[in-house]
Amino acid sequence: MDEKQSRELYELLDQADFRKLPEQIVSNAPVPDQFTYTISVETKEWQHSVITGDTSAPPELQPLLQTLSKLARAQAWK
Repeated sequence: MDEKQSRELYELLDQADFRKLPEQIVSNAPVPDQFTYTISVETKEWQHSVITGDTSAPPELQPLLQTLSKLARAQAWK
């Protein structure tokens, strides 16, 4: 990952206040065809993981999910 992508991810993590999010943000009701995401971040200072789904992710986490999905698709094509 280049420096620009890394900076963008750090900014999205800060905007989502990722470190303060609960470890699980999931809906109690089943949602057909929903993707579930496990996002784990480890830096020199902290580490935190969040499990969430398409419909249960809070709005402030959506830009991070979209960016991570885009990066994953790009990696799949390499």
